[in-house]
Amino acid sequence: MNIKNKIINHILAQNEWMKDELILYKNKIIQIEVEPFLLQFQVDRNGQLINLDNLGDADTSISMTTKAFVNMLTTKQKKNIKVDGDVDLANTFSKVILKTRWDIEEDLSLLVGDIAAVEISRFGKAFIRDSKKGVQNIAEGLVEYWQEEEQILTSKDEVEKFNSEVDKLQEDFGRVEAKFTELFKNISR
Repeated sequence: MNIKNKIINHILAQNEWMKDELILYKNKIIQIEVEPFLLQFQVDRNGQLINLDNLGDADTSISMTTKAFVNMLTTKQKKNIKVDGDVDLANTFSKVILKTRWDIEEDLSLLVGDIAAVEISRFGKAFIRDSKKGVQNIAEGLVEYWQEEEQILTSKDEVEKFNSEVDKLQEDFGRVEAKFTELFKNISR
């Protein structure tokens, strides 16, 4: 199991309360796609979520753009999200994921002791609370970077511009075709 999966599974295991919500869906697989990332989780027999290394067929699939994901995390808006498969499972999963929290204080206490962990945690929470807009700006900056610099994502404006240029090209070709047809009629006379 890679480090990403170990971290995700560790955080999910800290939220034991979720088993009551998910136990009805044991052995079901949920796929999350946030462009360009793809994750799959399986509800184990105890109702806990396990991040899967090997992707397979999903019982429900939730997909969204990076912007929709950022909006969901920062403003709790659930717009531009596509769900396929078991809608009840997707709804329960999204509620669970939005309530899931990393008990960073517990993990820090193993490294620096209880008192230092409490102080670091308090500082971190204040920083996050006070910089929510900053986090949103960073996320939007990443989306822009992926669109402009790395060209991993395509903006809506670029797609619309491309479609407009294709339409114009079709119109131009139609005019050229009409001119050639007229020209050949005149030559054949």
